[in-house]
Amino acid sequence: MTRKEAILKAAIELFMEKGYNGTATSEIAERAGVAHGTVFHHFGKKENLLLELTEATIKEIYERTANFPTEGLSGLDALIKTLRMTLEFIDLRWNSIYVLMQETPILMSPNMIGGEVSAFFHKIADMRRALIERGIADGSIRNCNVDAAVYAIEFLLSGITHTRMKGLLEIPDNITEEALGLFRKSIEA
Repeated sequence: MTRKEAILKAAIELFMEKGYNGTATSEIAERAGVAHGTVFHHFGKKENLLLELTEATIKEIYERTANFPTEGLSGLDALIKTLRMTLEFIDLRWNSIYVLMQETPILMSPNMIGGEVSAFFHKIADMRRALIERGIADGSIRNCNVDAAVYAIEFLLSGITHTRMKGLLEIPDNITEEALGLFRKSIEA
């Protein structure tokens, strides 16, 4: 692991434990096993650690969604497969997702990248919208309000993520398949 990667890993851990505002760059350096100045050498300021984490995570989910193979599938099957991939990605990158969800108010502030974050999410929503429209056209998805279906997907994903993050309920091991099954039944033709 490079020094930069060690710093980013330490930042993610500390942001999870203490939040962005509660974490000092000296703590990040200590956890990463590097000199304090090394953090500034690689990132300039603490804000850039959060920005890099955000950009890398959002870019990865966008690329996974955009490049996910859906050829030969009905619109409904393609949509369900991409949603499963998204939920698996959330599990795979849980620490990063946790920090992004926790620090959303900071990220959406004018001096951060709120507009860029929003633009990426709109692109992903547009991809989901296209799959729903494809499903309506091929008869696998019932005629429905496409925008409402896109929002329902976002609510499903953020609801699962927030519930897991806040520890409000014990999340069953099979939640992904159960949630996708329920969603599938709600929109299939």
